[in-house]
Amino acid sequence: MEKQQAISTAKLKARIGTTMKVLIDEIDEEGAIGRCYADAPEIDGMVT
Repeated sequence: MEKQQAISTAKLKARIGTTMKVLIDEIDEEGAIGRCYADAPEIDGMVT
């Protein structure tokens, strides 16, 4: 599990600063929350 966490962290860090299309799931007074094409809702990370 620790090894997988390190792999996942590295993959998510590689996305920082990139531009991608996202699906917006929620909008509130603080902003929007969405996910990219590869993310499953309630399982993967969120785009904020």
